[in-house]
Amino acid sequence: MDVSLRRLLYRAMLVVACALLPARAPAAEAEADPDEPAVTGEIDVVSRYVWRTLAYSEGVVVQPSLTYAGGPMEVGVWANVDPSLSGSERLTEVDFSLAWNLDLGPVEATPSLQFYTYPRFGEASTGELQVELRRGIPGGWGAFVRHSTDVLDYPNASFTSVGLDREWGFEGGRSLSLTTQVGHGSQRFSDAYLPGGPALSVAGIGASASIPVGRGWAVRPHVDWLEVMNAEARALLPAHVPLTFGIALGRP
Repeated sequence: MDVSLRRLLYRAMLVVACALLPARAPAAEAEADPDEPAVTGEIDVVSRYVWRTLAYSEGVVVQPSLTYAGGPMEVGVWANVDPSLSGSERLTEVDFSLAWNLDLGPVEATPSLQFYTYPRFGEASTGELQVELRRGIPGGWGAFVRHSTDVLDYPNASFTSVGLDREWGFEGGRSLSLTTQVGHGSQRFSDAYLPGGPALSVAGIGASASIPVGRGWAVRPHVDWLEVMNAEARALLPAHVPLTFGIALGRP
């Protein structure tokens, strides 16, 4: 096995292994300080890899993730594994993120840096600077605006989403979350990811549930619908996949 293949397989195994870290005992979990450092992770099996309405797989993918949170800082790693490919090509993407949570009174602000790498394509990579603003509104809902702009390979390629979300808690630690959003990409975003197409306008809704299965673990079924609203852009999509769904197992 050559060195590059060993490295790719090691990275994939590291992400999966960390996502499967043992859970804390229930007593320790109840006494945990939310400001203390914590590691969470999950392995998500998804019907298809779709990012901002753009499909990057032809079928089911596996997406392990790991997050370390300490105080206001969060560091994360996420990967996409495509079982339909062979050898080292199965690991199609490994992303890294650094976020900082700021309490600004009625508004929560989260600036973050996302770095995307694509092992199949050698040196291909890019990064985005993202800022999310969030505020609670009556009825238990939260309103958010999220703006991302590329800071490496595609300057001025940006995407903005505005939406509402809400979480309901139930007996036994179960919960249900709902998100609705509309989004718009700059023309430069389309030039980079949908050549020849107009600026993307999207709208969607998503739902997920968290179901505890013991010792700090939970199953998270989820479904998302995200549609391109302008017909001209929709007609140029290599694959039209508005609906995705999956199930994750992890330690929230």
